[in-house]
Amino acid sequence: MKETFFANALWHLSESTSAMREETLPVPKEDELVIQSYYSLISLGTEWLVATGRVPETLNQVMQVPYMQGTFPFPVKYGYSLVGKIVAPDSHRDQWVHVMHPHQDQCVVKAEDVRFIPSGVHPRRAVLFPTVETIVNAIWDGRVAIGDRVLILGFGLLGSMLWRVLSRIPGVQVAVIEENPWRRQWAREHDVKLWSDGLDVTYDVAFNTTRHGQAMQKGLDLLGFEGRLVELSWYGIEPVTLHLGQTFHSQRKQIVSSQVAHLPADHLARWDFERRSSLVWDLLQDPTLDDYLTHEVPFAGLADLFNSLRSDRKEFLTFMVRYR
Repeated sequence: MKETFFANALWHLSESTSAMREETLPVPKEDELVIQSYYSLISLGTEWLVATGRVPETLNQVMQVPYMQGTFPFPVKYGYSLVGKIVAPDSHRDQWVHVMHPHQDQCVVKAEDVRFIPSGVHPRRAVLFPTVETIVNAIWDGRVAIGDRVLILGFGLLGSMLWRVLSRIPGVQVAVIEENPWRRQWAREHDVKLWSDGLDVTYDVAFNTTRHGQAMQKGLDLLGFEGRLVELSWYGIEPVTLHLGQTFHSQRKQIVSSQVAHLPADHLARWDFERRSSLVWDLLQDPTLDDYLTHEVPFAGLADLFNSLRSDRKEFLTFMVRYR
């Protein structure tokens, strides 16, 4: 007789309430694994929009993630970066894996959906896999070249790690615009160059990570001739207003969308998802990336955190969930 597994999972029940629900896991099939969760990452921008019911109805299918349950807007179980150990079958027991899965303390997943975490990457750091994957695609979409001047708008988790990767490209000069005092201080402590009004500089590439149209406008205004703004924010149902009547057309500026689910067209001849994943694991070998996981929350307190986030946007880079 096969063992029965139970799990607790985070559900968003309404625009004002998140809660834990207990569920019985399906009996694992021969091609499935049982995972005991240790860490998961909260993607504050996207998950805040989901938790507050801001997914456009037209994107209900597109915004679904692996192993999501429920429907938009509510109730819904959502999340997409979880790290744990395999507890069954015995042939893979205790191996560390990453899987795209909502916040849940135990889960049953298809073996083909997990990524085995290579040696040299701490399991805690492995929750950053989707973030680094997004950054790789964004840099490709921005076509950053040696010696470019780059502007990053927003210094949350995505913006800060984008700065980390870009600043290692020889000759690339990176400046950051961030208004939040806590994040500005964190940036100073990590030798980040903060933009100020006194800088008389135009930029080759800008990346907007803020989810604010005003920042997008600022990035466009600071671009030089034929500069590119890469838009990494997801706005949900929120409208964006831009003023394009000044230098946008005369200087042939570009707005480029970036979405991790697709490889850029100019890479398709040589790259596939497996090769991109290998690159991401190589980048995650860097132990200094641990600094970007600034705050932890125990899984038992995750519903309370989301309930507070609806009215009090936190100043941290991100929250990582610890299960054990």
